Formats: sequence, structure tokens, C-alpha cells
Amino acid sequence: MSAAASPFSIGVGVSPTGATQVSLRGEFDVAAAPDLRAALGRIDSEAPLTLVMSEVTFCDAATVGVLVDERDRRVDRLRVVDPSAPVARLATILDLAWLGDDAVNADGSVADR
Repeated sequence: MSAAASPFSIGVGVSPTGATQVSLRGEFDVAAAPDLRAALGRIDSEAPLTLVMSEVTFCDAATVGVLVDERDRRVDRLRVVDPSAPVARLATILDLAWLGDDAVNADGSVADR
């Protein structure tokens, strides 16, 4: 019997600006939140971080909590790019403009949601 594929993935690399880039894909719920927290915790909090969320299909409160904590930890060194429609909608509902409407596209242009 093979194990089911994970409904989410976390990829770490380097953005075009030289910042550490974390790309999130799939469903980020209470089961994914600890893995996301651990992955972000391994990245130097003094370094700029680009968070690509274009392929996030679901995001719940547990994940938002991780992202808010990370934003607090990094202050102005966290940049969210390409938020997916579900992420942008959740950001609007929760009044978190930095996660949705004020996020930017990967090319640096303002996100149009």
C-alpha cells in the first residue's frame, strides 16, 4: 500500500531579488501549519523572505496564524507575492491587506485582485 501524496508542499529557494523564497502549493490547514512553522523557523529571521502563494488552494486560520507570527518576527522583511484567489479572499475577510490586496506579483507589480 502506498502512502497518499501530501495535500501541500513547501519549496525553499532564492528569489530574483536574492531573498530567500518560500513557495507554497496546495491546501494549508491545521495539519500543514506545524510543517510551515518549522520550515519558516529554519530561515534566518533577519534575512528578507519572499512568500509565493499563487498555488495555495486552501488556507485556514491555523496557517494564517503562522503567517501573522512570521510577519511579526520579520517586521518589514516579509514580502508576499502572487496570492491566490482563496488567499486574497481570506485576507480581505480578515482585513490583512499585506497578505492579499497589498501583496505584489512576482514581477513586482501591484497585485490586482
